[in-house]
Amino acid sequence: MREHRFNLPDALVRWFMRLGFPVRQAVKRRLGLAHGGAFLAMRTAHDLLVVRHSYRPGFDFPGGGLRSAREDPRDAAARETVEELGVSVVATDLRYLGIVRRGFRGAHDRDHLFEWRCDALPAVRVDNREVVWAGPLSETNASRTDLEITVRWYLRRHARDLDLRYC
Repeated sequence: MREHRFNLPDALVRWFMRLGFPVRQAVKRRLGLAHGGAFLAMRTAHDLLVVRHSYRPGFDFPGGGLRSAREDPRDAAARETVEELGVSVVATDLRYLGIVRRGFRGAHDRDHLFEWRCDALPAVRVDNREVVWAGPLSETNASRTDLEITVRWYLRRHARDLDLRYC
């Protein structure tokens, strides 16, 4: 959908995020602060929106960690979608799909996955810091090895009703 050009401040933020993400995850787990996460599969009848985060390889859904053990995962998915893409979704419109176990350096997160169906994929804002690319999943922009576990989990369980050639 949209990709930004090179910008030194953005590049520095991406560099710090790449270095800081694994450290942050390890510290949170060590201190018992890991609360899992929430991700959102946005889709139409023919398109599935995926993003590339600057600090992890592969295509994933917009989403991220819960702020606390008390934050509702549905609210977290809606919040992360606004933060990462500038797209407002109503939390009550999100359909709960289940928990995806994501391993990271020997530890496991329990990430909640939600789905939001829409008539057309919304226009997104890519900040070029946390998210460096966003667009529909297709054969031309991803091989199966480029997909994060949340996207693979979704395609295995829910792609049967998606009219995508890719699946």
